[in-house]
Amino acid sequence: MGKLQLGKLQHKVSFYRDAITVDTVSGEQVEQVQTIKENRWGSVKYIGSPSAGSSEEEINEQRTGKIKIEVVCRFFSGLKFEDWIQYEGGKFRIYSIQTLGRNEGYSLRAELRDDDTPALPTGAIMDSTAQVPATTLTPLIDLTAEDIETLNHFRYDPIQDQLIADRAIETTLNSLFLGEQHKMSSGAENIFFTNLGTDINFFPMWGGLRDQSLTANQGPSGYIAPSGRIYTDMFNAVLGGEPDPLNSMGYSGPNYFGVNIAGLGITTVAAETIAADCHLEYHLYVNGKQVYLQKLKGLGTIYPNQQIEWWFDHPVEIHAGTTIFAEIRKVKTINDEDQGVFMVQRGQTPNADGSYRYQAIVHNRLFEDKDLEFISPFLKYQAMDIKLDDTGASVMFSDLSQASNEQFLQSHPVNTLEAVANGTNITIKAKNGKKVMVESMPVSGITINGAAASSVLNTAITAMNNVFTNTSGFGGSSSGTGVSGLSLSGNTLTLTMTDATTHDVDLTTLGVDENNFVSSGALSGTTLILTMDDGSTINIDASALGVDEDTTVASGTVSGNTMTLTMSDSSTIDVGVSALAIDENTTVSSGTVAGNNLTLTMSDSSTVVLDVTSLALNSNDYVASGSVSGNDLTLVLSDGTNVVIDVTSLATDLDTDTDTTVTSGAVSGTDLVLTMSDSSTVTIDATNMVNGSVDSSAAPDVSDQVIEVTEGASINSTISLDAGSDIVQMYAETDAPSWVVLNQLTGQFLGTAPAYSGGGNDYVINCKAANVIGGITNFTVTFRILEQSYTNTTSLDFENGVNSFLGANAASNLAMARTGNGVGSSDAWTLSMWIKPSTDTAGQTLFYFGDNDTTNGGHIEIRKFTTNGNHRIRLRYGSGSNYIQKQTSNNNTILPANQWHHILVSYGGGQTGASSGSLSSYYNQFKIFVDGVNVGTNNNHGNYGWSSSIDADNFRFGKYQSGSYPKDILFNQMAIWSNDQSGNISGIYNGGNVQDLTSTTSVDGTMNTDYTAPVHYYEIGNSVTSVPDIKNNAHMVGYNFSSSDIVTDAP
Repeated sequence: MGKLQLGKLQHKVSFYRDAITVDTVSGEQVEQVQTIKENRWGSVKYIGSPSAGSSEEEINEQRTGKIKIEVVCRFFSGLKFEDWIQYEGGKFRIYSIQTLGRNEGYSLRAELRDDDTPALPTGAIMDSTAQVPATTLTPLIDLTAEDIETLNHFRYDPIQDQLIADRAIETTLNSLFLGEQHKMSSGAENIFFTNLGTDINFFPMWGGLRDQSLTANQGPSGYIAPSGRIYTDMFNAVLGGEPDPLNSMGYSGPNYFGVNIAGLGITTVAAETIAADCHLEYHLYVNGKQVYLQKLKGLGTIYPNQQIEWWFDHPVEIHAGTTIFAEIRKVKTINDEDQGVFMVQRGQTPNADGSYRYQAIVHNRLFEDKDLEFISPFLKYQAMDIKLDDTGASVMFSDLSQASNEQFLQSHPVNTLEAVANGTNITIKAKNGKKVMVESMPVSGITINGAAASSVLNTAITAMNNVFTNTSGFGGSSSGTGVSGLSLSGNTLTLTMTDATTHDVDLTTLGVDENNFVSSGALSGTTLILTMDDGSTINIDASALGVDEDTTVASGTVSGNTMTLTMSDSSTIDVGVSALAIDENTTVSSGTVAGNNLTLTMSDSSTVVLDVTSLALNSNDYVASGSVSGNDLTLVLSDGTNVVIDVTSLATDLDTDTDTTVTSGAVSGTDLVLTMSDSSTVTIDATNMVNGSVDSSAAPDVSDQVIEVTEGASINSTISLDAGSDIVQMYAETDAPSWVVLNQLTGQFLGTAPAYSGGGNDYVINCKAANVIGGITNFTVTFRILEQSYTNTTSLDFENGVNSFLGANAASNLAMARTGNGVGSSDAWTLSMWIKPSTDTAGQTLFYFGDNDTTNGGHIEIRKFTTNGNHRIRLRYGSGSNYIQKQTSNNNTILPANQWHHILVSYGGGQTGASSGSLSSYYNQFKIFVDGVNVGTNNNHGNYGWSSSIDADNFRFGKYQSGSYPKDILFNQMAIWSNDQSGNISGIYNGGNVQDLTSTTSVDGTMNTDYTAPVHYYEIGNSVTSVPDIKNNAHMVGYNFSSSDIVTDAP
């Protein structure tokens, strides 16, 4: 067996020794039994075969029965072979003794033989006239009437091998054990199922019905939907402030909790001596009912000022608004005799009424009960890949750390998810809903289709939401899929994409009034505005329609109810015009162009006005001549190209003269004259159709321009025209990146700036601006992406007299721990911080890392102290008696008060003790820099230094093991490296200019090639309760700060 586990010692055993003495009167030998230890707690297990605990052997031709047991118990001195153990009335003689650990306990083996009839000590009775069967022990004990009544309700069923009771059984709060594998226990507002092999506390999902005898509970409110419990990360809540070593009180009293909380353990400080033969019991009551009990054994003697850290067997959970009563009591282990309430140090902070309470640190998690529908199995994921499936209809979650055929996690339909900021992390949740899929994922853990997301939070969120909405699926870039055609069948609109895939849209969900048709349409920015027959308008976001701005309409024909537009790239688009409510009896009789409007005069004298600015005509070409051949009107343009128009539909009036057609045509001045078959003529004013030759002096005046924008920032910039420029009727671009879009009517660029790459960050876009008279002007717009500037404006004030400090889980900072004497660079570290000291002359701890025991355990302390009014820095490395110590010289120019100073302390990782001849080498392992200068130090030692480990027990800014708090010192930007960065002090100090140290690219100071980013990095924000670790998970918790301690005073 291995280590002694005190919680599993659940049986009582006694130890005795046979002795022979001589009667002083008769001279005869007398057998006696000496008591060694009685009523000791142990763990007893039957061993042997064929059935556990029983066997037979031949001794002197007689068959002898034996029962063997294995006993585990705490160590005591003087035990010998052939001593025997009394257990369940039987005498088991010891034949094997094994010591556990460093005299922590025993593992004993003993056997009971039916030829070994013991002489029992006083008080134990056994039938000495009967042989003990091989597998049966029959102790003769006195039973009380209560014992007999209890046993009457139990019977043993040998067939089923079951113990059966006919009454309900009430057990303890740690009640039901399934062998040594599982345990079921009360956790106050929850029940926990503990796997004893892994020490994992499992909890169930709950659903329920309220008391159905009450009318109010017989409807929907009486049903409790199935829910599961969601927990935050663990944090520490300090009750009563810091411990007061001069005052004590019993650990007994009420605690009110205004939030749902799961208690995981407590830490308190003893104020009395507790003998080793006693143990502690933690009791918890709610409304007078005990809901939790745990015994803490095996601590040995407890002394005053000893810190007691007590982790519960399983969580103890309390709902918001509950007052609990907690109490720790002392109990004699041998007989469970109560010794009263355990005395601990009182808290230094009084209650609102001026009274005091016992001091404790409670280790907790907050919890929330959520319906199962709102719980995601991926809630705590810290890394995930997202992408669209092949159809573009679903978003896929994957875990790329798994094997290639096991990476898929879950899929969600497009447009059902959204990514939102959660501090510096990202939450993935149901779109416009409550359910959270991923609670808080770092940006560094996100990949999109296998590629890392942008390190800029807003940019990463935008990219994720583009995937969640499949924005790229309707984009018009070369890598996107645009709309190539549309068709309507019944109530279904089918969009055909350029990759031949189709998407169906049910129009019945659009609330269309079938008696109301489109009368006109206009484009404003990226919004298509349809004006209906009843005067109402419908706005359609057309930004995602993927229009190819280089393709224009070359010609068009109408066949039946279909208008076919032939594009400049020879592709065609069919448009159903049956819904345009055209009067087929009315024809075009003439037309004119005025400005951007083509006005058609119909045969009934009505007019139709068409906006022709969107036809993408080349304003440099005009009509030079025209002729009619058969039913075709051929317009010859100035560049020699021809435009052919089918004029069969231009008959003057189909109702009155269907035989009159165009026979010829000519251009006369600015008029197009059509000669009809009846010799009549139709004259069309073509002045504004061609407007003569282009006047380049009227072209827009636009110069090349640069737009600067910070990475991750929104882009909302409009192209600037030169002074006195002519108007611009249309803008265009030919090579804009996907993250920015140009509005062709307004010249406004919209989008989000990409991440700063550290290299070339100029993106040049070729643009055009045009008007009908002056033609086209070419120019460039350069987007210059700027690195997000580092800001540092707030600091944290450690006020005098309130004992404020920052503390984190030391196990998360292994950079400063070591397992023995230094072995080299792997044990090296560097600590950097900015401080602004006050004039107070008391010794004040700036930093502490290491053992709980400052007298005997290894630790690192950096302290500010004062000599003759001069402020100094001291580093101590080791224990209270074995240490290396360096302190800056007694000089008033090194650390003047009320000024900002940069402190950097480095350790090279080498040996630090304990040879008298190597002290110089030990001192040289450490360097202290103040404001970038390696200052001179006075060195001393205790017993030639420290050669042992530095354990990760405590990790704090502003607190020694107790006391020595800062007094009005401001702290700013703290960083820890897992290597020696003293060679980069000049770059880190940066001439006194605070900088972003998070990466090798973010620093402004000049660094050597060996510079690496810190492993722990803290910037002071707006919170006094927590200061997050930007680089890792050693997050600091603030103690005894108030909101006024965040000050706008920074280096």
